[in-house]
Amino acid sequence: MTSLPPVAANCPRSDMDPFCMDAILHPDNYDVVLREMAPVVYLNQYDMYVTGRHQYAQVMLANDDQFSAFGRPFFTPQTIRADILITDDRPKHPRVRRPIQRAMSPAVMRQMKETFALEAERQVDALMAHGTLDVEARRDVVGKFVLKVFPDIIGLPEAGRDFLLDYGDVVFNTFGPQNELYHKTLAKAGPVLNWVVDACKRENLKPGLMGMQMYEAADTGEITQDEAVLLVLSILSAGSDSTIASLAKFPEQWQHLRDNPALIRTVLEEGLRYESITRFLGRGVLADFDIEGVVVPAGAKLGAMMYAVGRDPRRWENADRFDLTRQVVGHVGFGAGIHACVGQSVARMESECLFGALSKRIKHIEAIGPSKPLINNIAHGAFELPLRLHAA
Repeated sequence: MTSLPPVAANCPRSDMDPFCMDAILHPDNYDVVLREMAPVVYLNQYDMYVTGRHQYAQVMLANDDQFSAFGRPFFTPQTIRADILITDDRPKHPRVRRPIQRAMSPAVMRQMKETFALEAERQVDALMAHGTLDVEARRDVVGKFVLKVFPDIIGLPEAGRDFLLDYGDVVFNTFGPQNELYHKTLAKAGPVLNWVVDACKRENLKPGLMGMQMYEAADTGEITQDEAVLLVLSILSAGSDSTIASLAKFPEQWQHLRDNPALIRTVLEEGLRYESITRFLGRGVLADFDIEGVVVPAGAKLGAMMYAVGRDPRRWENADRFDLTRQVVGHVGFGAGIHACVGQSVARMESECLFGALSKRIKHIEAIGPSKPLINNIAHGAFELPLRLHAA
């Protein structure tokens, strides 16, 4: 095991554990406290530096010459994740990413948008056919739509797609420390992983769609067959969307959306800033990084507390408010640099089509009970969200 460099003498230290259960339930008491403690803080328990400030998180994520995904905190070479895009640095990363980028090109996305929009309209019409309705948002609204259109474009089998929600939960948990939650998740992950691995086999994918295109890239020698398998798996590593929870919390924003359909493209962007789907992203430090006089040394591990980063008042005015009129350009909810989320174009299209359909048919969104948070080391959002949808 490689020893880490000495801790910068002038760096504040903390015994706080941002991955304990209380931190998962109350990130404001941990992530935000760390952000306001100092520009960078050393966590004694994990031998790593963390920042909750947007300015430095953006540099860390965007600059792959100075920061390595391979050397990130909590990295283990043997894992259930498809790490091909997540941990590969240059020069390998651009080569293996190219087939997915081609499969998700703007031209391809434009062709798919009509299909996504029609499915969104169909589902919302069916949902609201009998007027005002009580729903569980993750299962009945967001999940139902995403588990239809997203697997369809990959070419996955129809049966068993519900496993994908659990798969996202499992994958995100492995990006954090190997704590009790990590081991509990892995202990019950067998059926989920078995379905995912089987569904992504070449013989089980529909021809002509995104999943099969990865294998076809291997046939031409652009990537290897093993890389093709990992790329298909990596497409599936998606988290839950909590944007609808924010719209329920700030009902006047729903009215803004209904009055101004042009705001539809801001829904996901502001949602990612306000309620980041991941609480933590990390990198290995390749060259000394000065954060306001504290030098994080080469060889150290650095993490960004993404929930706190998205609400950093140094970057965003009224940062703790969900606001669709905000100029939200510059958020790092999808990451940045070469490791930015490869599926962000699909996520944007899903959001635009789904919320576009919802805004036409629903006058008001009302929370009708307490939400249950997603219990996950890294992923952040609502596991259960009871809502009342009032028909327009």
